[in-house]
Amino acid sequence: MRIAGGRLKGRRIPVVREQVRPTTERVREALMSILGPQWTARKVLDAYAGSGAFGFEAISRGASAVQFVEKNGRTADQIMQTAEVFDVANQVRIYRGNTLVALKQLALQQEVYDVLFFDPPYESVEWSTLIALCIPLLDRDGLVVLEHSPTENVPETAEGLVLSDARRYGSSAISVYGHVKRAEESQ
Repeated sequence: MRIAGGRLKGRRIPVVREQVRPTTERVREALMSILGPQWTARKVLDAYAGSGAFGFEAISRGASAVQFVEKNGRTADQIMQTAEVFDVANQVRIYRGNTLVALKQLALQQEVYDVLFFDPPYESVEWSTLIALCIPLLDRDGLVVLEHSPTENVPETAEGLVLSDARRYGSSAISVYGHVKRAEESQ
């Protein structure tokens, strides 16, 4: 697995476990296109991080900081080792634990992100609950991105967010949510 673009393009991202289903290069490229070319100074949350592919791709393209959330300790350690090898450890924080608990903790700390990316094990999450926890963490112009199975039903709207883009890439689907007001302005 390699970084698809930016200053770290071509760098290999190690994957610790076979159970990890990293976001493919094709999907990451498509997401970067959907989310736009301007990554400078963006703060990103990469939850259910696994290999950290999305977060490292964001840093490679100019994101200022990435908060990874990963439950598996060994996998979280590998993300930090990768950050050190890529010389981006100063841009990375890792929350080791359950994603829903992490979202609540980060909200209490008044953290705010431009992009919140979620790639949980398919068919394992109640999307409406997860999206509701994103609201206090999301910048006014921010986006919530879900990677999921194409057979999963994701809500059209949730807690003031509206589905603004949905695409399918083989066995993966991407759903992008923004604030209702932001979605109306873009139409």
